[in-house]
Order: sequence, then C-alpha cells, then structure tokens
Amino acid sequence: MQHALKRIWHVAREHLTHWIVAGAILAATGAAPEHWLADLFHDVHLPTDGLHLWAAGIDLRLALAGLGLALIAGDIAWRRARPAAAPVSIPTAAVPEAITHAPPLPDKPSIAVLPFDNMSGDPEQEYFSDGIAEDITTELSRNRWLFVIARNSSFTYKGRAVDLKQVGRELGVRYVLEGSVRRAGNRLRITAQLIEAEIGTHVWADRYDRTMDDMFAVQDEITEAVVAAIEPAMANVERQRAGSKAPGSLGTWELYQRGLWHFYKFTAEENLRAFEFLEQARSLDPDNASIHAALALVCVNRGWQFIPRSDETWIGLGLEHGRVAVALDPLDANARVPYSNALILRGQHEAALRESTQAVALNPNNTMAQGVHGAILAYSQRPAEAIPHLDLALRLNPLDPYRFVWVHVSCTAFYFMGDYESCLRSGQDLCRLQPNLVHGYRAVLVSLAELGRTVEARQYADVIFTKFNREMTAFLAVRYPEFRADDYDAYRASLAKGGLVLRDGVLTRVSEPG
Repeated sequence: MQHALKRIWHVAREHLTHWIVAGAILAATGAAPEHWLADLFHDVHLPTDGLHLWAAGIDLRLALAGLGLALIAGDIAWRRARPAAAPVSIPTAAVPEAITHAPPLPDKPSIAVLPFDNMSGDPEQEYFSDGIAEDITTELSRNRWLFVIARNSSFTYKGRAVDLKQVGRELGVRYVLEGSVRRAGNRLRITAQLIEAEIGTHVWADRYDRTMDDMFAVQDEITEAVVAAIEPAMANVERQRAGSKAPGSLGTWELYQRGLWHFYKFTAEENLRAFEFLEQARSLDPDNASIHAALALVCVNRGWQFIPRSDETWIGLGLEHGRVAVALDPLDANARVPYSNALILRGQHEAALRESTQAVALNPNNTMAQGVHGAILAYSQRPAEAIPHLDLALRLNPLDPYRFVWVHVSCTAFYFMGDYESCLRSGQDLCRLQPNLVHGYRAVLVSLAELGRTVEARQYADVIFTKFNREMTAFLAVRYPEFRADDYDAYRASLAKGGLVLRDGVLTRVSEPG
C-alpha cells in the first residue's frame, strides 16, 4: 500500500509540475507553451470580491503560478532532506568506462596514431589500412624518447569524425598522427599528417606514391619523418634504424595483419580466425619472429580467456611460439611479452620475470609489456612493485577494451598487499567493465570478507554461486599455476570467510561465513 501511494505521488508530482510550470509561463508572458493550455485558461478569473476576500478581481493564473513555485520549492527541499541512496552493491549491467578528466601530458613528447582511413572503397581492405597505422605505432613506440598511446585506444576513434583537440585531451598527448591509404592493384598512395593537438597546428604532412613492394620503406619514411618533426635530436637514431627490417613477402605481411585484425576483436570466434590467418602466414615465412610472437599472443590469450584453464594445450602452444620468437629476435619486446605471459601461466615465476623485465627494458611504451610485467610481479610476491607498471599500462592505453585485464591484476595485487579497500574499488570497476566475468565479483567478495562486511559479502557470494558456479568451482578445485601455494591458500580462506567453499567437488554456500 505504501509503495502504491508513493508511486501515485511521484506520477502526480511530475504531471502537476509540468502543468503548473506551463501556467507560470502563461501568467508571466501571456503566451502559453502549448495551445490547449491557452484555451483552457482563456478568460478564467476569480469573481470580483470572490469569497468576500478580495476587493478586486484576481487572475486565477497568478494563483496557479504561485502554487507551482511552492510545489517545486517543496519538492527540492524534500529531495535534499531525504537520505542519499545506498550505492548499488551488485552490478547488474555493464557501465561503459569513460575518461572523465584529461590525463596530464607526459614529460616527454607524446603521440597517438589514429587509424588510417581506407580510401579504396572496399571494406575488405580495412585490415590493410589498419595494419599500416599499427606498424607505425609499433615503430614509434620503440623510441624511449616518446610516449606512444597504444593501438587499441587510438583505434576507438576509427570511423568517427573527431576533433583532434578533443582526441589530444582525452588521450593526454601533444601530437596526433592521422592519414589515409588508397590501394589500386599494386599501387599505393599513403598520406600522413602530424598535428599538434592542443592548438590544431600542422607540424608535418606528406604523400607517398609507391608500389606494394616499397611498403616497408614507406613505413620507415613516415616514422622517421614524424620523429624528426617532433624532436630533431631523434632523427639521427631513426635514420640508422630505417631499413633494418627484413622485407619479407607482401602476402605474409597481409596474412599477419589480417590475423591481428581479427585478434583485436577479442571474441572466441575471432581469436580462432586470427590463429588461422597467422598459421597461413607462418607457413609462408616460418622464420619470421613477428608471426611467431603474434601466434604466441593469440594462443596464450585463448588459453587464459576462452577455454577452461584445466586445458593447457593452447598455453603450451603459445609457450612454444614465444620461445621461437625470442630466439629469432631477442631484441623484440613483442616476442618476449607473450612468452613471459605463457611462462607465468605455467607457474615458472623466475623465468617469466626475467623475460618480462627484458621486455619492459626493450620497449617501455609497450602496454602489454608493462601490464604483463606487473602481473608477474604481483604473482611473484612483489605486489607493491606491480602497481606502477599496471597503472602505466592503463595510462598508455586508456580506451583499450582489453584494459579489464590490468584492472583484474590490480585487484589481485592489492589483495596480496592487504590493501582491501583498493582491491574493493578495483573489483567494483572490474564488475562494471566486465559484468559477465567472475573475476570482479570474486575480488569484491574477498575484499568485503576481509573488511568484515559480511552481509555485503554474502550478497556477492550468492551472485557468484548462481551466475558463475562453474568458473568458481574450477578455481577452487585446482590451484592455478600463477598463484604461489601460500597466496592461493590465503585467497581460498578469504572466499570461505565470504561464504563460498568447495565440498566434495561441489561449490557450497556457507550459512555463517567467517
């Protein structure tokens, strides 16, 4: 009954406010915002000396306006006086994460490479223009003197008419590189321009008419020109590096880029398509380190995210491709990152840490290198050292759809540090980012349990039991290799404190957790 009365009051309040505000406008201006209101109140007056209280006629509309103002003022006072609504403790839908404030500009020159426009008129050539922009991003990121936004954040602007000043503010960079690609048979026309985003000034622009055989040289030319425009002192380094890449075959490059194009869609189906294209590329060029590194990335990601962790086939395959990639090109951070990730997922902490340390040293701008290094530090009982690397991974790639991985690892690091408040906040963020993954709910549950907030913890235990029963059963059944034994035991104890245990292989809710 109380709920029904409250509902009637809310509806009446909204309609009365609408009518009375309209009446106030009519009384003040003589013009009605809606014609029916004018007809309704036309020539409506209180009678002279009505109720013997007035000596002159008073327009009823003035009384209507006063009542409206009183109602609105009372409504505002009621809203302010009532207690604030309690925060929603169990997320039920994804809330897209947006950049609510501009990241500060780094101390060194900073740049984002936007996806190049495909001017060929063929949607199937999207991977080609994307691949050129991604290659330029990769080459620029090798320069320690630059701060380079990762590919996944830059590519969120794909297909949108963007204000480059806004892009600079949202990504926290001084420069933005944009361009276009037109392909006709074996001919290429590539344009590129470098903009100082804050003031919208063109720093450099050029056009390249080449054949497909010259594509690698064009990428080097663009990279060298951009770096030279940003910082003349870098030009000499870039000139020495230009042309050092093995030319390879164009067919291999296209298959390689097509594989990465599918990988970055981050679904199980696209992950398999990525593997198929990369396998074709490997068959054409079996000694190409970049292809093996990409295969390692795809395989490790599939083994971690898309199949049960009990099946280590894909992680093992990723480990082998990573080992080959590092042997073929020891100076490529992109080779060491998936290799180190495979190692930690196999529980080889020391070897993983050696590889990830070298990856960060080779390319500090590599988001995956920073994030994976942070993860390995967290699981190697050095969680406090992990946080700066995880924060940098998030900063390098602020719009990355894959950023939930670094938030997930941050939760784990905070838990291992005993910073349960930070773990709770990160876990809640993770629930919003990925409401259909157990990881965020699990982090919130253990945090609430350790903070003594058992009622809220039990709510999350109920959600996990109902929605993620299979995933939590698998987690509790066998220790994941990246967890050290004592860390895993502590985590299981926190889950039990929060109300979830495994009994005879069955996930069970504890009636009185703690």
